[in-house]
Amino acid sequence: MGKRVINQVCRITRTVQINDAYFELWFSSPEMSELLEPGQFFEIMTPGSERLRIPISAYDKHADEIGMMIKIVGDGTRQLSTLKPGDALDVVGPLGNSFTRPTDKRVLLVSGGIGYPPMFMLKKSLDESNRIWWVHGGRCKQDAFDTDCVFTDDGSCGSKGFATIGVEKALSEGGFDWLFACGPEPLLKRCAELAKAYRVQCELSLEAYMACGIGVCYGCAVAIKENDEIVYKTVCKDGPVFNGENVVWK
Repeated sequence: MGKRVINQVCRITRTVQINDAYFELWFSSPEMSELLEPGQFFEIMTPGSERLRIPISAYDKHADEIGMMIKIVGDGTRQLSTLKPGDALDVVGPLGNSFTRPTDKRVLLVSGGIGYPPMFMLKKSLDESNRIWWVHGGRCKQDAFDTDCVFTDDGSCGSKGFATIGVEKALSEGGFDWLFACGPEPLLKRCAELAKAYRVQCELSLEAYMACGIGVCYGCAVAIKENDEIVYKTVCKDGPVFNGENVVWK
């Protein structure tokens, strides 16, 4: 039996402007909050909109409230940034699968840009017996958020360079059991390569534009190794979380 998915018109409870590019959007749904697990996402739009739904990862939850951290990248996300408490939001979710949550392990979290929210929610959900180190990367200071180690392409915050520099350094020093990552494809591909080289279990949340969110349109198909064969899975329904060793990279 598949996981329960809800389509509901919810009310915005609060908004938080993080910087010029990012904001938090919080809505109330006791039913969705109860079902939500780290790694899952929602398909959202304003009621009556003629635009396609926008897939947004879950960022946090408090009781009946669910938070999403959104980057303004186009007209759709810009419209969402204008919503106020009390406004309506048409939400489908929670969608997709979720991360494994180990106990008493050394865990490396890796995020790039808007890959930060799924890692934030995963970290909050992990058992306190785990030892966690988090590496984050972004283009500039606007893309940098609170983690143990930050890299920016232009050096405006943290260390200059790609987050994979910090990932390789952490793994080379040894002791990690798990690597979890979300971000752009080059970052995820390198994380998969490094995890395999250092024999660390690896789960990746793949980024794709998921128009339907339920595996119908196949617009987010990805090649996956399964039983010595290559099959095509949908990021929205079969993912977004996949074993890094099984992803067939372009």
